[in-house]
Amino acid sequence: MTVRLRSTPDLIGRLPRRIGQTVIGFALEADRVLKRASAKLRTKRLDVLIAQQANGEGSPFGRRPVHAWMLSKSGSVKALGARDKSAVARVVFDAIERLHARAGSCC
Repeated sequence: MTVRLRSTPDLIGRLPRRIGQTVIGFALEADRVLKRASAKLRTKRLDVLIAQQANGEGSPFGRRPVHAWMLSKSGSVKALGARDKSAVARVVFDAIERLHARAGSCC
């Protein structure tokens, strides 16, 4: 059996940006997670990127906890460790809230 794969277009990298808009992306990487995630954060012009490891104990598939990191365009990297997906979602929402509070935006 042969499986043929095709690259998908880079949708988030092509999105037009508006002033004050916050753009958060997600990356699933099998190896060199932080190096690849950092590159995606820059090339896709993201404010925050949540990187997840695709292999090992922290595989993001199913109901298992994920092994994740949160990277920001300011250069900070926060290891989230092994958390369930709802805890990672809470971290993302908290990051959005902080970004908008600093920008003076209102919900």
